[in-house]
Amino acid sequence: MNYKDNIKKSRFWNQSIKLIVNTSSYGIPYKMRVHHRAHQLAINPPLLVDIEGTNVCNAKCIMCPHPKMKREKGIMEWELFKKIVDDCVYLEVPEVSLNGFGEPLLDSLLIDRIKYLKKSGIPIVRIYTNAGLLKERIAEELIHSGLDSINTCIDGVTKDVFERIRPGLDFDIVEKNVQEFIRLRNKMGKKKPEVFIGFLRLAENKAEWNAFVNRWSPVADGIYRAIPSNWANSVKLTPILIDDFRYQKGYYKSPCIFLWKMISIQYNGDVALCCRDYEGKFILGNLQESNLKDIWHSKKLKTARQFHLDGNIERVSLCANCSSPDSMSPTIWWRV
Repeated sequence: MNYKDNIKKSRFWNQSIKLIVNTSSYGIPYKMRVHHRAHQLAINPPLLVDIEGTNVCNAKCIMCPHPKMKREKGIMEWELFKKIVDDCVYLEVPEVSLNGFGEPLLDSLLIDRIKYLKKSGIPIVRIYTNAGLLKERIAEELIHSGLDSINTCIDGVTKDVFERIRPGLDFDIVEKNVQEFIRLRNKMGKKKPEVFIGFLRLAENKAEWNAFVNRWSPVADGIYRAIPSNWANSVKLTPILIDDFRYQKGYYKSPCIFLWKMISIQYNGDVALCCRDYEGKFILGNLQESNLKDIWHSKKLKTARQFHLDGNIERVSLCANCSSPDSMSPTIWWRV
């Protein structure tokens, strides 16, 4: 089956799922699944911990509120990082992403952080990068570091489209960096880090998806198409971004899986309710004063979760107008 067949199959599947979830009867078994799985996840450690090594970025992407962020910028101190990793090891966290609201390749301690995570026994370590700085020296260090996967988004196949979406980045440099990274890894006989390339579905690039698949599917370890979040209503979405897949007509509003799945730690140790909380408006605690276990079982987080379970998402101000299709779709709880 070629990629065109896969696309057709995916479209048919998505349309079929929409018909199912947009029925009132769907809400009954789904609600049962949500409450059962939510209880299990709440008593287990988080499946993913995001550690923000830095919140500095070299791009001004149109779908991202980073350019207007007022939160102080900086790099996480090493001793704080070690404490967080030790907490993750104690809880047996299976995956850590060295990301927050910045570009990880601007973190001068990135390679040391990856090595420390792997030495400490964290099973999966990944980063998300815009690849603008993925030059040969850092590329070699990443390949030798033990990093499991690297994700990047190349939201177009033409220079004009890409640079309209991601101001501050050069299309030719980004493409070359990613291609050279994969070539170097393969030349070194390594299978990791795996390289996954995303395509955010925007009004500006809607005509370039098929060409993107043609270009990158033979090269990358995986490609995917995603719908951007509105970052807790901080970014205005154009109509093409509103996916009716998450708006079911049944009575039950799907809670956000992020509250049960992950912890998002900002560079100063603040633990935010959500990775979309770029300003740190809803802070659960600080890891210079507390630990991951206590915050994961804190009253503040339990209260926010209960509002979501009860269908009162608007009671959590940060969540009230959030559109996050990767965490709130009415099928997400079947997959965790």
